[in-house]
Amino acid sequence: MDVALLVLVVTGAVVAGVCALVFAGSAAERRRARSLAAWADREGWRYDRERPELVGRFSGDPFVEVRSNARATHVLCAELRGHRVLAFEYRYSASHHDGRDTRTATHTHTVVAIPVRSGSPVLELREESLGHVVLSPLGVHDLRLGEPAFDSLFYVATSDDRFARAVLDEDVRGWLAEAGAAAVPFRFDGEHLLCWNNRELDADLVRASAETMVALLERVPDAAWESSPQTPDARSAPEVRG
Repeated sequence: MDVALLVLVVTGAVVAGVCALVFAGSAAERRRARSLAAWADREGWRYDRERPELVGRFSGDPFVEVRSNARATHVLCAELRGHRVLAFEYRYSASHHDGRDTRTATHTHTVVAIPVRSGSPVLELREESLGHVVLSPLGVHDLRLGEPAFDSLFYVATSDDRFARAVLDEDVRGWLAEAGAAAVPFRFDGEHLLCWNNRELDADLVRASAETMVALLERVPDAAWESSPQTPDARSAPEVRG
């Protein structure tokens, strides 16, 4: 076999292999979409395969702040105890240069968003240090509540100490300490209560996360909302289509 023919055979094999992988991936995604749609139909949720308008709808972790190839897929919507719930899989690829090679990694997150009173300050809780250096010009800073048991479990960042302390009253702190990792990370971002994890969307886990976030909202004292500043130009909440 001459060199030209060998190159042609190898190239053809590579192309065929890539096509097979793409086809297999597409078939798996179609099966997953059918499964999620069936789950939604059984459980009284709504399912959409993709909602492109959600890609740029939110900011902060885990969302990409610059132009990207991000997609918002496998979208689930429902109303839960009077709260509209929106969940979706947020996925993007990013290249990283380590000094010698450039590697591309795919990042996948599941996001749950529930609209809250418009104009609430930023309040975020995690189990690890937040390090909000980028957001510090906007007034978001780390906050320790002075409660050793709680401060040893969670890190808090906020744009309004009064709002944070009003939300995180004794009852909510006790509930969060008991819920632990199931309740964090979460963020009040001015329009929504958001929570997320670093994995593909799973319908049953979405429902569990939504239940947890609704339980949190039901514990937030009315005084917290009454003391929060209201912004006249706040964006509308994401649509939950019925």
